[in-house]
Amino acid sequence: MTVFALFFIICEAALLITAAFSLQPVWLTAAGVFLLCEILAAVKNRVSCDDLSVELNVPAVAKKEEGSSVRVLLVNRKKRYYRRIDLLIKENNLLTGEEKQRSFIAELCEGETAKGEVSFVWENPGTVAASVASVRLYDFFGITCKTLNGSFVRTKKMLVLPELYPCRTEIRDGISERIDYEEYFSGLRGPDLSEVFEYKDYAPGDDIRGISWKLSSKYDNTVVRTGSMPVQRSVLVLLCVISGAGKSSISAAADIVLSAAQSLCDSKTGFAIGTMRESGRTIQAFDITREEELSAALLQIFETEECEQSDAEAAAAECGYARVLIVAAGGEDGVIQTGKTTTVIGVSDETEALAAAEHISI
Repeated sequence: MTVFALFFIICEAALLITAAFSLQPVWLTAAGVFLLCEILAAVKNRVSCDDLSVELNVPAVAKKEEGSSVRVLLVNRKKRYYRRIDLLIKENNLLTGEEKQRSFIAELCEGETAKGEVSFVWENPGTVAASVASVRLYDFFGITCKTLNGSFVRTKKMLVLPELYPCRTEIRDGISERIDYEEYFSGLRGPDLSEVFEYKDYAPGDDIRGISWKLSSKYDNTVVRTGSMPVQRSVLVLLCVISGAGKSSISAAADIVLSAAQSLCDSKTGFAIGTMRESGRTIQAFDITREEELSAALLQIFETEECEQSDAEAAAAECGYARVLIVAAGGEDGVIQTGKTTTVIGVSDETEALAAAEHISI
């Protein structure tokens, strides 16, 4: 209740008491006018989602333990004055399950726009979804209140980045994106380009075995063929959140995933980054060919679901990648080699896990 509303109620009570004892027309008329104003305000306060426009804007990327602002834009579409508008803004970390709420309060005249910011600080990384939990609209006198569900406001997401630690990631036996076809098609000579996606000018780093000598001589320029489905399934970095994992272990696992991924980007190694879906039955993975694609992929995989480590290992064994690195939040600390193709880093203690991840051999 606003101060204005409190003042209004006190005045109305005084008028009613005076009118009841004096029974004079002037006091009765004044009390009646006050009651009529309150009734009209309550009737007019029948608002809907179409009467008010609410928009949230968040940064694409934020750093943990640093403040990030949610920008709020309110537009009053009707000829109606609101003594007070109270927005309850909610942010959920979809990786750790944390939730925070802040209030945004504004006064809005008819047809006007209100802008402002609400700040949040996150101690753990993850994908954070910003939404409006509820909207409370107070009438001209600030007495009656209408509450709207905030579902009509579009949810916005941002990525809270993990810490980036020094990490050297090596791929055993020299498996790399450029020679994947040699492992899967060992009986064939040269690259598997049975279906050509495009021809393009040669650039440093392109496989010389993809050069089309016939077209190169025709156009007097070096032309290379690109396969329609280039085999990039060499390395998969998989985030696995084990049921019951704590926030600190999830945060440390996210740090290791980013550090390993950044190390692979720096070494110009094509890889994929993924997480478990459908309670550990499937893997959702995103191919990373350049560093700019990493943030968009992290935004997706940091909406992870809980699963069992054994399910992640079983899914990894059948996913078709030559090498798999599983970072298991809530698992036993240390690096475990599970067969020829899979490496598991268990994360329950942040310090020990990050020490184990300084040098990773996949």
